[in-house]
Amino acid sequence: MAMPRSTQSISTEAIGLALRSCRATDVVNAMLACKAFSQLGLLQAWSRDVCRGQERVPISCDNTVDNERCPSDFIYQAFETDAVELHFPGTGCHHGSGCGLGTGCHPGTRCNPVTGYHEDECSKQAGKGEGQKCSCSQQGGELNYTCDGRLKSLVEDLPMPLFIQECGPACLCPPCCANRRTQAGISCPLVLKKLPGKGWAVCTSQPTPQGTFICNYSGQYISTSEALFRHKGYEKGGPIAEGGPGKHGHALLTVREVLPSGLALRVNIDATLEGNVSRFINHSCDGGNLEQVVIHRSGCMLPSVALFAKYDLPADHELLFSYGPPNPGPRSSQGEAGHKRCACGTDACLGFLPVER
Repeated sequence: MAMPRSTQSISTEAIGLALRSCRATDVVNAMLACKAFSQLGLLQAWSRDVCRGQERVPISCDNTVDNERCPSDFIYQAFETDAVELHFPGTGCHHGSGCGLGTGCHPGTRCNPVTGYHEDECSKQAGKGEGQKCSCSQQGGELNYTCDGRLKSLVEDLPMPLFIQECGPACLCPPCCANRRTQAGISCPLVLKKLPGKGWAVCTSQPTPQGTFICNYSGQYISTSEALFRHKGYEKGGPIAEGGPGKHGHALLTVREVLPSGLALRVNIDATLEGNVSRFINHSCDGGNLEQVVIHRSGCMLPSVALFAKYDLPADHELLFSYGPPNPGPRSSQGEAGHKRCACGTDACLGFLPVER
C-alpha cells in the first residue's frame, strides 16, 4: 500500500532538517562508520567459514598474532578448474550400486566427523562390498580405501602405488560410491590459522586418523608454457593485478608423475588466483605429515593431486607437505631470483624453499 502523501512530505522534510543541522564532517564520519560496520560483518562471515559453504564442513579462520584479516585475494574453488573430462564408454566399472567397502555420509545418518563415513560401517560392510570385483578400486589386487574411507596403503603400511585409480565419469556407480573418496570435497574439520614466524597455515581442529583424506590440491590446470610464464611473474613479486603473487605468495604446484612406460607426465595446478584451503598448507623439507597422492579417475584425462594424513595427527596440529627437494639456496653471494627463506625448522631444511628448475 502506498504511503500517504503527507507522511512522505513529513519524512523527507525531517530528513532534510536533520542533515542540514549536521556538519559535513559528521555526515562523512557517519557514512564511514556504516561502511566499517558493513566490512566488519563481511569479515565476521568470512571468519566463520573460509570456504563460504562450498565444502561439507566449514573452515574457520583464526588470527591471534596480529590484525591481518583472513586472506580474501583469491576465489575459493572446492575442485580443480579447467580440467578436461573425456568419457570412454566401457573403460569404467559397471556397478550401479557403488564400489568398495563402506558408503559415504548422507543427511540424517550418524557419521564420523573426520572421515565422513558411517561410524558402524566397518562392522556392517567388511568383506561384503562390490569393490572386490570393481576394476577401478583395486591396485595390485588391493582395494584403495578401508571401510571407513581411509587410504589403505597408509593404514596397513603397504607400498604406495604410483597412483590411485578411482571411479569417475566413465563409470556407472553413483557419486556416493566409496571409490570416489576424493570427489566429495573436504569432510575433515580444519582451521586456517596465523602462526608466528610462518604466516597463514592449515591446522587440524580435532584428532585425525592416519590415512584420512584431507583435501585435493585444487586450482587452475595450466599448460607447462603458461606455468613457466606465470612463475617468472611470481618471482618478480608485486600485486596479483600486475602478474605478481600478491602479499601471500604464489601457490603454483608442479607434480611430475612417472608413468609405467618410464615417461614423466607434468601436471601444473595454480591455486594463486583460484583454489581451496590447500593453497595455505606450508612446506616441510622432511616431507611433512601429509602424503601427496596422484589420483586417476576413470574417464578423466588429467589426474588430480590429493593429500592424506601420513600419521595419526592430534588436534591443533599444523598440516605440512613437501613442495620439492630441500634447497641450499643461491650459489653466489649476489643471489638468484626466486629464492625464499624456508621456515619449516626441520633437520632436513637447507634454508630455502624449493625452486622450479
